[in-house]
Amino acid sequence: ARARHRGIRRRRRSSLSCPCEFEELVADVFRRMGFNADVTQKTHDGGKDIVATFEMGGVLYTTYFECKRYSPDRPVGVEIVRELYAVMEMERVDKGVIVTTSHFTRGAVAEAQRLNGRIRLIDFDELCRLM
Repeated sequence: ARARHRGIRRRRRSSLSCPCEFEELVADVFRRMGFNADVTQKTHDGGKDIVATFEMGGVLYTTYFECKRYSPDRPVGVEIVRELYAVMEMERVDKGVIVTTSHFTRGAVAEAQRLNGRIRLIDFDELCRLM
């Protein structure tokens, strides 16, 4: 796992050259975790990049993913958390995940905590661990 982690870090820029490649990578990670994950259309995606479902106990759960392929020095801010939450509320989805190649601002982390676990934040280091 460590070798893969280092390999992903080295390939960070070249292998994730466009947002669609990053979205596919994230979808693949969650497919391996048991989700049925579909990447949305490239434009006019309605505020979500991946729609994933997971069945447990006969109940189907839906999770919306927003993927942000940002440079390491550009953190994901609170506005992205609020935008995903708004989409989740409008479409009555219980869970959201924001995944980034960067990290999150303190405001984004605080906002996600305020939402009592409805939105999970995954930075690049955590994504590498999930792989």
